[in-house]
Amino acid sequence: MIEFFTRIIYILKGWFAQEQEDLVPTKLSDPLDLEFELECKYCDYEENVSVHESDYISWHNGEFIQDAFPYLTAGQRELMLSNTCDDCWDRFFPDDD
Repeated sequence: MIEFFTRIIYILKGWFAQEQEDLVPTKLSDPLDLEFELECKYCDYEENVSVHESDYISWHNGEFIQDAFPYLTAGQRELMLSNTCDDCWDRFFPDDD
């Protein structure tokens, strides 16, 4: 985890060194270069999710998660946000069909 934050700090230093008003991250060459081991806090469901590092940075800079990670399912994004898996979400908030 320390290695990840060191990498983020290095990237941010590079951005701040630029003479630009808008700091827009560029896509990195590695297609899916960050992997997260996510766990549901209610049932211990685990899933590994891979994302683009630049998308992760965009999300942490305020971009909506559905815009930052359109290639993830809604369930994967919810697991990232609230540590709640699809099955538990459906139990907590059942559809009234």
